[in-house]
Amino acid sequence: MSLSHSQIAKELNGRHLFFGPREWKKYLGEKVEAGPLNLSREKVRDLGIRQPHIFFWGSSRLAGHPLNLEQWLYENPKGPEPPNFYTAARFLKYPLGQTVLKEGWYFILLEGMPGTANRPYAEQMTYLYAEGYKNPNTIEMTTAVILGHLLTGKYPISQSWVRVRESDGEGSIMSMRGYESHGLSFKFWPDGSDPDYKIAASLSYLPYL
Repeated sequence: MSLSHSQIAKELNGRHLFFGPREWKKYLGEKVEAGPLNLSREKVRDLGIRQPHIFFWGSSRLAGHPLNLEQWLYENPKGPEPPNFYTAARFLKYPLGQTVLKEGWYFILLEGMPGTANRPYAEQMTYLYAEGYKNPNTIEMTTAVILGHLLTGKYPISQSWVRVRESDGEGSIMSMRGYESHGLSFKFWPDGSDPDYKIAASLSYLPYL
């Protein structure tokens, strides 16, 4: 039997974060219509590897505008501890700054994929696919971090930099990290083996939809 959104949130409690229509209304004042989830209790319990994830509905619009990196900067949620951005505005001139989030359910690892540090990007991708995951793009990871921060007051991806899907076309890959001191940071960084760089991991568009 398929579970309701509230039942799924309850099943995930203690293992993963959940951000559905109720949370969009509570934290962002947005009324969203989320797509159905055909998830049984057994499938929910089997979701994900051993590390915590955030399971969220991705809306393609925010405050009446397409939801991209620029819109998150403009509509940065206000509150007692609003999430902050660092070095983000400079990347709005790149296509990744204007890429709109696709509507759907996302299940994104809150830190980098275990076992992928100190590997070049191609090798990290091979490891990622072997685990049944894909590499999210900048807007997907940005949304996961912001929603995770709204729920917990802390920044996901705080333990290391994570590589996402886009590059600058010259061999450097977009990398992101959450810092409690100054917020979510972005930078292009050369590919290669580096102990401070893991790969971001997502089960976007869950196969149970």
